[in-house]
Amino acid sequence: MDLSTVDALLVTHFHLDHCAAVPFLVGHTNFKGRIFMTHPTKAIYNMLMSDFVKLNKSADSEALFGEKDLQAGASTRIPLSST
Repeated sequence: MDLSTVDALLVTHFHLDHCAAVPFLVGHTNFKGRIFMTHPTKAIYNMLMSDFVKLNKSADSEALFGEKDLQAGASTRIPLSST
């Protein structure tokens, strides 16, 4: 699939199996679409993914994404109304 043709990504909630690929998607692919999530999901996502990156820094294996990728994705995340 050509990710440059995808207009939007909807993150339904903050569990890692739903949001952990977002930093890789924006940092290492040609995805240029917008990312939508609710305000609560965005708040928890930021904390969860920052902790995830910190834990991976001490791991022996090479991480799929880092702090730079989290920051690159910050401008593409658009909060949805939580109502």
